[in-house]
Amino acid sequence: MSKVEQQIRKAEQSEATRASLLKAGRELFGERGFAATSREDIVERSGLTRGAFHYHFPRKEDLFLAVHEGIEQEVVRKIAATVFSQSSTSVGPWEQLRDGGQAFLDACLDPAVQRITLLDAPSVLGWEKWREIDSKYGFGLLRTGLQAAMDAGAIEAQPVEPLAAFILGGLIEAAMLVARADDVDRARREVSESLDRLLNRLRIPADGEESPPKKRVMPPSKSGVPVCRGAGGSARELASLCESTLRSIDRIVSCLDGITEQQADWSPAQEVSSLRVLAVHSMANAEQAVIGLIAGAEVTRLRASEFSTRETLPAIRTAWRELRERLETSIEATAPEELGRERMHPRRGQLLGREVLLVASRHAAEHMAHAELTRQLLPSD
Repeated sequence: MSKVEQQIRKAEQSEATRASLLKAGRELFGERGFAATSREDIVERSGLTRGAFHYHFPRKEDLFLAVHEGIEQEVVRKIAATVFSQSSTSVGPWEQLRDGGQAFLDACLDPAVQRITLLDAPSVLGWEKWREIDSKYGFGLLRTGLQAAMDAGAIEAQPVEPLAAFILGGLIEAAMLVARADDVDRARREVSESLDRLLNRLRIPADGEESPPKKRVMPPSKSGVPVCRGAGGSARELASLCESTLRSIDRIVSCLDGITEQQADWSPAQEVSSLRVLAVHSMANAEQAVIGLIAGAEVTRLRASEFSTRETLPAIRTAWRELRERLETSIEATAPEELGRERMHPRRGQLLGREVLLVASRHAAEHMAHAELTRQLLPSD
């Protein structure tokens, strides 16, 4: 056996040992809790030695931390699988926020999740460390979903941090309520209905309903987005609609920073686009909407190639810098009256200019949420 082969075998054995300790730790921490589980219990359950335990995890708290973070990753992946499922990819940020909340409640029915992540983790790790980890996973995921819904105009814009904290706290308490209920099915159903009512309170009406005080509700349109059907528009409205799209794509492209070409092709679920595809597709959509449909310039777009792109990360960043300048130039040269003029959208039919830009803005915001969630879930290369 060569030296390289020996090193590979040693690394594999080390990884297998660590995996056995994590499995034993999860089982025991989930069954008995952190305080009632000793190092000896873990060594016995894993079938390993004390030396192996100490080599990988010098303290019991270190093993607990690794187990807890693994569960957080697992829960987020389950939520992502729901949000990115084929049935959810055609709906907007608010619906994905709702589906994600329901998926979190389902994941928390696991006794190990309840005992380790919801009950023991804050006290064992300390509030600051627990919150730091949660910000990477559960809290971070919820914050991203809420921000995407606000950016898309699905819920009213407001400070996202306190809203995310309020909703997550409610979700955790609701999960514990279900777990301790005598009739779990009934409790789960009631909690689900309560969550839907809560999120519905945040939603901006899109069907002609009265809006909250001091908020103007626009009539519904063919695009599914409330719009003002005036004859023209203002330079401020034009700039605002376009800037929303540019900001979203800025954030999508920023998700490519610090990752490899291989990681750029990873996706969290089947039929879900990778970061590379999300960036290229979002850029093409913005170019078509602003330069093609609004400014009236000729734009050649091959949608199929966007979903099989092999464009490198440096090339994508360069392309976005150049396209962003062209978009800004096009916006500055466009008369505000174009917002009230109809044109033929290739996928949605006859739309007003402002409807075209609203659809583009919502499209970019949805892909931004997908990109940021994918980046959070990205495995190490």
